[in-house]
Amino acid sequence: MRSKLSDFSGKLLTIVTGIGVISLMSGLLSSCSIDILENYGNPFGRENFREIGLGTIGSEGGAIEADSVYVVVPEGAFDETVEITILRNKRDTTFRDYSLTPMYSLTGLPKSINLPIKVYLPYGGIIEGDTLIAVGERGYATSTDTMRFAYHTLDGNGADGLISFYYPAGEDEFPDETGQMQAVPSDLRFTLINGYGKHQSSGGHFEISYPQQYLAGALKVGNFFELAYDSCMAMNYELTAREWPVQVIIKQLDQYSLYTQYIADSANPSDDGLSALFSHGKFAVGAERLSDDQFLLYSTAHEFFHLVQNLYEFSAPWAEPNQAWLKEATAVWFENKFSASDKYVSSSIVDSEHLVFEGLQKADGTHGYGLSFLIKDLVEDYGEPVVWRIFNSIKEGRIPEATVDPVDAFLDELEEPLDQYWHRLLADYVSGHYYGSTVNVRFLDNPDRYLQIMSFIKTSVRQTAAYQFNDLSGAIYKIQLNDVDWPAESRIGLTINPSSDCGMTVFTYKPGAGINVLDEVMPGQDGQLIITNLNEIQSGAYELVVLVSNTRHIPDYTGFQPVELNVELNPLGLPDN
Repeated sequence: MRSKLSDFSGKLLTIVTGIGVISLMSGLLSSCSIDILENYGNPFGRENFREIGLGTIGSEGGAIEADSVYVVVPEGAFDETVEITILRNKRDTTFRDYSLTPMYSLTGLPKSINLPIKVYLPYGGIIEGDTLIAVGERGYATSTDTMRFAYHTLDGNGADGLISFYYPAGEDEFPDETGQMQAVPSDLRFTLINGYGKHQSSGGHFEISYPQQYLAGALKVGNFFELAYDSCMAMNYELTAREWPVQVIIKQLDQYSLYTQYIADSANPSDDGLSALFSHGKFAVGAERLSDDQFLLYSTAHEFFHLVQNLYEFSAPWAEPNQAWLKEATAVWFENKFSASDKYVSSSIVDSEHLVFEGLQKADGTHGYGLSFLIKDLVEDYGEPVVWRIFNSIKEGRIPEATVDPVDAFLDELEEPLDQYWHRLLADYVSGHYYGSTVNVRFLDNPDRYLQIMSFIKTSVRQTAAYQFNDLSGAIYKIQLNDVDWPAESRIGLTINPSSDCGMTVFTYKPGAGINVLDEVMPGQDGQLIITNLNEIQSGAYELVVLVSNTRHIPDYTGFQPVELNVELNPLGLPDN
């Protein structure tokens, strides 16, 4: 092996001298440890990359060699002079036992490349499956709101103990004379992998790389992604800005499935770099749950819808943070299209079901999981095209000129007064209208989800709850009747202030016995209710649940106002119902 590499080094010198001045820096090795993820986070724990080679290459082309890794840059590939570093990590576990070489990294690549660069990796053993290089590019994962390396595979060719590949694409995919600019990230990773295969889905829209033992799962992944694609085409989403096929890789994954949006340092939403960004996002699917068909279907649908959002420019990395909730709310809604049940509950909703009470506008994708029923409600009232209209409204306010707030885009679709809509929406949600009894009971049975729990005995007088309510929010309170034999004339009076913005709905609730509306007062009314028949409520072991809706909405919908709920036993001065 050593003699072959030595021979190749001489051949390489001859090759690259023909394309321009060379910076061949094989002797420039460094022992210093470098964390190449310090600027954008590290999703895999502490890294162990070490600098092993450094070279300066400009428009004349050149080459760098380190650790028998060769990077060859043809003349005209770069428009600027850059310093490229080769790093190595022998401890990387991204592909676990599938890696045949250390994980290498190139940093310092220019913002654009006119022609592909060629990379050689030393390997003289036997490769099972296709000869594939796993290449990782820095990107933004919508579902985790993190920067991470997203991997796909490139075909490798072997000769003289070396495996070569072209980056960023196959040699035949690059124009020879057009000078087309290929936007690339400033750093990438690569390793030779073993036991992997590659195939295209039945519709040709997805290229799936997979460990050979997971062939059956890979076929399912392709079919499920095609179902998501067909569904979006049927709803008339514009997908032509995307280049197909989209790359999908199956591997061990800390998050079950992800869509990671490619990021080029040169990309600016105001220039032609947008098309490159749209065409370089990719999927990863975890091998751990390939046998769970239902979960796999919902997960692939969810992540595919992030790709669709990206084409409408509000799920892109440059999108405003306040759009985060809409990304996840609509992606969770899209999962529902592949369920036979109209009460489908995404696993994403668990532990997020109470978040709507904290306000509509939050710069947090997790918040959107809990708000997905809003999208379900809009679709029930206005049909599926309402989601597209929201997306298009945001796209028409194209960055960097202006943005359309997702709340504005949402509210623009309403055909009923906002105060009535918001009050009705929250009441329906608490009643279990959207998910049956599988979601609302999780906050109704959890004492931590109530803003306040008030306990009354027959000698109690009054309790007051005061709190700062966010715009377009709500809260639930619990009233316990902790006594027996309540007199027939006993009653509880409830007063909400300010009544101009706030409404109130009172329910009876008992675990296992359902929830029922007793009475309500709409925002803009007098803000008062009287609840009678306390003996019947107590003897039936029911509790009173009070929903307060706050419809205050002042752009950018992040303000708040003080809201007060007064609860009085046998109140004076309030009329009977």
